[in-house]
Amino acid sequence: MGSVDYIFDSNNVTWEYNSKKVELQISNIKFVNVEKENRYVYIVCGEEFSEDIIYYYSFEGNRIFLCDKVKGAVSWDLEGKSVRLNCNCVIHAKIFLEKEIVIVLENGQNSRDRVIGYNLEGGIKFENYAPRDYKFLYLSTVQDRITVVCEGSISDSYGRYSWHFELDLSTGELTKKNIAY
Repeated sequence: MGSVDYIFDSNNVTWEYNSKKVELQISNIKFVNVEKENRYVYIVCGEEFSEDIIYYYSFEGNRIFLCDKVKGAVSWDLEGKSVRLNCNCVIHAKIFLEKEIVIVLENGQNSRDRVIGYNLEGGIKFENYAPRDYKFLYLSTVQDRITVVCEGSISDSYGRYSWHFELDLSTGELTKKNIAY
């Protein structure tokens, strides 16, 4: 696997992979990173300080994943198959290719936040809600395990409010684990 070096500004990202130049024109780019292990380029776009749209592109320049928080759309394209979901009030969404799952966090607005796990065909694997007195912030990984970072209403003795909750990929159960920094 060749290396991927990229350059970007607020409306373009460019990289070269296997002697092929890939150039994308995308509005409001805030952040770009290369995920070497899973072989994709991660692009975050948004106005001001918001992260409104998240893209994953293969090194070859094919779109793999899209999370559009403004439109409530989550979609992915793998092996010639396209899956599109309409979601309510997306907080964060992420595809975990190695675990063959897509996780979507939704704001519960008048109730608790919800986590939904989808298989790569778009079928629901599980649904669950945020632990009482917590709201969802974002998805993460700790020691190769998927976690949901949650903010609680009560701090610990050091004034910290955010915790990693490990996500069981079979049931959607959340288990409080570590402080999130």
